[in-house]
Amino acid sequence: MPSYIVGQDGQGRWIALESHGLGGGYFRSREAAFQYAVAETGRRAGAVRLSAEPLRIAL
Repeated sequence: MPSYIVGQDGQGRWIALESHGLGGGYFRSREAAFQYAVAETGRRAGAVRLSAEPLRIAL
């Protein structure tokens, strides 16, 4: 089952990132990023975490 980390990148954009780097994206707000991550994890308790460190999506 996937888990996600939600946080901002170095430029302040909100990101939801799958823990293995297999999914995710940029979002307009923290709420939008959380909604995406919660939906992708099937609302599983503990599957979405907030990062205090800047995140980066590797393309």
